[in-house]
Amino acid sequence: MPFIAEERMSLNKSILRSKIKSSNYFPWRIILLYMILGGLWILFSDNIASSFTQDAKTLTIIQTYKGWFFIFISAVFFFILIKRDFKLIENTQKELAESEERFRSLFENAPLGYQSIDKDGKIIAVNRAACSTLGYSKEELIGKNFQQFLHDETAENFNKILF
Repeated sequence: MPFIAEERMSLNKSILRSKIKSSNYFPWRIILLYMILGGLWILFSDNIASSFTQDAKTLTIIQTYKGWFFIFISAVFFFILIKRDFKLIENTQKELAESEERFRSLFENAPLGYQSIDKDGKIIAVNRAACSTLGYSKEELIGKNFQQFLHDETAENFNKILF
């Protein structure tokens, strides 16, 4: 039975989509956390700053340093979160590449003949065992309709299943 390439691609895409979908909630959590912490910082730091002095000039200097401190802490916070996101993307891409390599190795080195076909039944990939069984090279098989290698009865069933 031929392996349909679109099914394999669909499986890889669905795995990647599920990882991306789960990470879509991540930015909203960051925004909400940032708003809560920022609001608490403004609320409490203003009260603390005004308890040190009533002098407007000194209070202005304290407020300026407080703002710069908040910007610095926010930058560090976002750097850590963004770096974590990039690491997640990098790990997902690495896992996907490893999975693809395992698939290719299994496909190519299988003792049975395997071929991937597109939705029209044309061969788009074939392993060595299939080439040996059919008596053609990869280059000769790629692009040919798989149906032409089947017995008439099998070809009818193939058409019913595929089309």
